[in-house]
Amino acid sequence: MVGNYASLPSSPIASPNDSSTALSPTTTKKGSQKSSKSANAVKQSIPKQGRKWTFIAGSSLTGVLVLLSALVCIPPHLQPDFSRQLLLGLQTRIVGIGGYLPFLQQLYPTKSPQVLQQANRHEQVQIEDSGSCALSAPTTDESNAKTDESCSIAANLLFQYGVYGFSKHVNYQQASKEGYRVQELDPKVGWLAYRFGEDAAFVRDNALGVADGVGGWNGMAPNADPAAFSRTLMHFFSKEIEINGTNPYKSQESQRAPPTPPPSPPPSHSDSTEQHPAQAILQRAFDGMTIAMARANKIGSTTALAAVLQDDMSLSIVHVGDCALLVLRDNSVLFETKEQTYSFNFPYQLGTNSETTPKGAVLYKVPNIQKGDVIVVGSDGVFDNLFPEDVNELVKELGKDAGPSELAKRIAMEAKRTSEDRFRRGPFQKGAEEAGKFFQGGKVDDIAVVVGKVINDRSN
Repeated sequence: MVGNYASLPSSPIASPNDSSTALSPTTTKKGSQKSSKSANAVKQSIPKQGRKWTFIAGSSLTGVLVLLSALVCIPPHLQPDFSRQLLLGLQTRIVGIGGYLPFLQQLYPTKSPQVLQQANRHEQVQIEDSGSCALSAPTTDESNAKTDESCSIAANLLFQYGVYGFSKHVNYQQASKEGYRVQELDPKVGWLAYRFGEDAAFVRDNALGVADGVGGWNGMAPNADPAAFSRTLMHFFSKEIEINGTNPYKSQESQRAPPTPPPSPPPSHSDSTEQHPAQAILQRAFDGMTIAMARANKIGSTTALAAVLQDDMSLSIVHVGDCALLVLRDNSVLFETKEQTYSFNFPYQLGTNSETTPKGAVLYKVPNIQKGDVIVVGSDGVFDNLFPEDVNELVKELGKDAGPSELAKRIAMEAKRTSEDRFRRGPFQKGAEEAGKFFQGGKVDDIAVVVGKVINDRSN
């Protein structure tokens, strides 16, 4: 695995500007006659204009120190973004990255293993069974005719897919322009994942995924790059499927032996012998991301959600954080994932200083995926602004003949529009209210949408 992850499309790393050092003015305290004379001598040696600027500089420095002292006393999650970045940026430049990391750990402590274990669960989605596909040898038994037909369909199930998104810095007016389009992946560069600000996504005819780089890292250190974490993770997830297929546990079908043993079933289901393919793929992609980011000397973290079609007509889903996935069928929401967070707006994440690993992911298996099902995967920039019912209505409005690219664009555009609506009570405002926090309107954020429409004809 290390060999396959050795080469990653390079991107420049910005170097921080050298900060200037300000000297604190000294003050003298009145006391004895000797001290008074010394003070007068110093005063007389400085022109009136110089004394004026010395006073202004001293007052300004005192004000800055008071402000920084106040910010230190405010918990990070209550600080405005600009103040948090100012404080952490100053801390980084003063003590350097070596002294900065302990300071960072104090401000943003990692959760205990006991909390993480709550996420180790496997959820079997209960959907009416229309016949299982055992993928056994062909048979002439009439009782197995339905199963054989289902197996034939399952072998041909795949996605027609579309992807769309924007950086948070693109407003709705800019996104609405006719010339705006998603930049296609360049085979010469080698990336297998799209980038939308700090969001990233990949699409294949048998798998879909979205990741969201945690923006809180920005400004914390010169080498913080959450966008690199999200895109690299999605790149390696897609690459892993390209190499080993959608079920790496089938060793006889793999093109190479796994570099590490497959992860064990989640602790909460230790009595289950079923292995989860999407979790194994995420583990390999996570290992690749960790190696690549270490070599690039970058820090950061990302959430992730990916879904993989299986030969038994099921959808294997692995989920870490607050992205979301919907399965739509017959103009209704058949299934939806639930976000995985420590607290409001604080998602589980993979990366630097995080104890969360793919073994702590939430796992789903949606059985009996059918032709015509629509799978929507989006970052929190989508589902912080649109409820699942809103997405379903958009898909219903466009009709069954709408292609996945058209659906992805429509959902992304509506999420962008509502994110700039200061009077809409969307999912993020509702969540803030439930958490006892004040927030009004939509939430401006990076947006990534992937839509997969299930078909069983590879010619399409």
